Amino acid sequence: MLVTYNKNSIIKFFLFGFALFALTLSYVVIRDIKYVLIINTSGGVSLVLQLKQYSFYVKLILFGLFLLVYRRNNLPKVLFASMTSLLTLFIVFHFWGFQRADEWAHSCYYLLADIWGAFTITFLFWAFANQIFTIKEAKLSYPLLTIFPSLSMIINSTFIMNIVGGDLESTMRSSGFVLLGGLILFILSAWLIKKNKLTELTPLTEEPLQTGKMSPSFKWIYLLLIFVIITSFGFCEQLTTLLFTQLKGQFTDSLAYNEFLGQYSTYMGYGSGFIFLLTFWMIWKFGWLKSALIPPLYVLVTTCFLLLYIRFPALQNLVHNLLTRDAAPLILLLSVQSILFKGFAMLFVATKEIAFIPLGLTTKARGKATVDFLFGGVGAWLVNVPIFFSSVPINQNIESFLLITIGTTLIWLISVLYLGKMFKSISGE
Repeated sequence: MLVTYNKNSIIKFFLFGFALFALTLSYVVIRDIKYVLIINTSGGVSLVLQLKQYSFYVKLILFGLFLLVYRRNNLPKVLFASMTSLLTLFIVFHFWGFQRADEWAHSCYYLLADIWGAFTITFLFWAFANQIFTIKEAKLSYPLLTIFPSLSMIINSTFIMNIVGGDLESTMRSSGFVLLGGLILFILSAWLIKKNKLTELTPLTEEPLQTGKMSPSFKWIYLLLIFVIITSFGFCEQLTTLLFTQLKGQFTDSLAYNEFLGQYSTYMGYGSGFIFLLTFWMIWKFGWLKSALIPPLYVLVTTCFLLLYIRFPALQNLVHNLLTRDAAPLILLLSVQSILFKGFAMLFVATKEIAFIPLGLTTKARGKATVDFLFGGVGAWLVNVPIFFSSVPINQNIESFLLITIGTTLIWLISVLYLGKMFKSISGE
């Protein structure tokens, strides 16, 4: 299918993939090192929980700075300046700062690292891509771009396993070299993007001809629906993962549980790979709306099946007869749901980002900053609400949480349907 693209589209795909590779290469290192530093402080795990509470305030500061410096035509500059300055700060810390750093410095590192992926990849990179890619290009390119983060993670893990020593100093220096490599690759990709004139935007006078005239209320409702979809996805993903992890007590011993987790990781790779092969084909073949409906429909169907399994002994007997493993059937069913759900996350990300493209440049940049960066974690946070008010542990009240998941999924489905109508009205897709 890629051969149907023109030369400019192919160049655009590979250069943005190159940039995403560099960003992810740095992200994986920073994500892992932040825990290493905090665990080695006197605060330990308790400090992690405390710092998590401050992450939103760091997001709020970055959000305010973005709104302050953002202009219609300077998003590439904001991405470049943010990436290079923050990454340079991390590199300096890895090579020279960590030896004299105290708990306060480690806490600052953790807070910046905690929002690194959300700010540089989830927000700035995809906001920039949404300005440059057309809907037709994004239908194929966005799912395929996930190849580059996967490749960077494989290379990163292999590199770290071969060069990292047992002490903290060698680990910091080795990971510092990885960050330096990521910075160089990103600068190179940014230069190539600029050299190929991919940052040129539609003149402001011509933008209404491409996006159509949208009233302020239309824009607000459109962005609100995207926010509801993001929140619903985050809620379902967090709750599904939580239900799966809470049921580990059903294993008879820790060895059986560890063996199952190993197999779970293997099947996760197979499941994600299978969904990846389908993702770009589904968007290209079925269009935005049908593709966007697949993740919530999958969650709804699998959750309803789990609820029926709990409610009806006949179905339990049938599942018991089909399964030959010693592990509890319920946790096996939840693991299957979790494996494929994480695979469908790629499809969700692609359809979510495509939904921003028909909007005006300023609207989609500021809108994405609000609904996807600043408040993107609301869904995962809301999972704490039913847990807080529940009088019994999750693993003893699975049925109630499954019902909550079904209700959330229905809201997700309705939002996708309404957004699909609005998306079609401004994009013609």
